[in-house]
Amino acid sequence: MERPPNQAPGVWKSPWILRGAIAAIAALPVIAYLSWTPASWWERSGFLSYPGNYVRLADNHYRLCRPWPKAGWSGQQLSGRIGWITGKGNQNLAVLLPPGARITAIYCGAAPAHAALHECTNAHCPESMRTMVDDGVYTKGRGVIFNVRVPEAAPRTRTDVGFWVAWK
Repeated sequence: MERPPNQAPGVWKSPWILRGAIAAIAALPVIAYLSWTPASWWERSGFLSYPGNYVRLADNHYRLCRPWPKAGWSGQQLSGRIGWITGKGNQNLAVLLPPGARITAIYCGAAPAHAALHECTNAHCPESMRTMVDDGVYTKGRGVIFNVRVPEAAPRTRTDVGFWVAWK
């Protein structure tokens, strides 16, 4: 079927079809952009919605990984944990202090596997471990969580670690 040479092109029967086609074409780049946007940190961490920003309520008034006392450990109330790390992994160790306890110091130790723990301070640590402490606001300062990692460790190397909390 041939069209006569002077006939005008076909007209859309309904303007909604044209509008729908324009909207679909305009929406395609937006959908493509959203599908290529990387997931945020909280989505990658498994949260279903943005968890917000948490601000620490109180500062620590004690030093982490203080030098070990020269006079020994007698006369101090201590709570401690000993564990190990394999390779470059993390390890969390925790203690729960009695109600009303006030932390005076935190002592740290590290050693290769099955060796006696050696003093580990902020200035010097033989195993080059990195530490972080949190005296949880949710436990009113009673729960002390000690996070440790050894970033320079070989993949299957075991490092023994320990921490002791002195309190009044």
